[in-house]
Amino acid sequence: MPRSRYACRWGDCELSFDNAEVLYDHLCDDHIGRKATNNLCLQCRWNNCGTKAAKRDHLTSHLRVHLPLKPHRCPTCKKPFKRPQDLKKHERIHTIEHKGTASHHRHALHSACSLYSNSIVTE
Repeated sequence: MPRSRYACRWGDCELSFDNAEVLYDHLCDDHIGRKATNNLCLQCRWNNCGTKAAKRDHLTSHLRVHLPLKPHRCPTCKKPFKRPQDLKKHERIHTIEHKGTASHHRHALHSACSLYSNSIVTE
C-alpha cells in the first residue's frame, strides 16, 4: 500500500510530500541546489548519510537510494529500477550474448562437478 506522505529527512527539514517524485524534486532544488544559484551542496544529509559527490548529477542519482522511486522500467520484463545505469546493466540479461555466456557457464560448472565427483574415491 502506498504511503500517504513522504517526509524529507534532509538535516532538520520537516517538510513532507504527497508523492516521492515531488520529494525528489524538493531535495534536488532546495537541498542540493545549483552552482548557478550559489546554493550547491555536494554532500548527502539524508538521515546523516554523509555521502559526498564530485558533481551535482552524481548526488541527485545517489538520492534515489533513499527514496522509493523506480522510474526506469525494463521494456522486456517490466522490472523497475531506480537508476538508468542499473536498468542498462540489467538489460544485458535479455541479450543473446548473455544467454550464450550463461549457458556456457552452466555447462562448464556441470563438467567441473562431474570431473570432481568422478575423482572421489570411496572406500
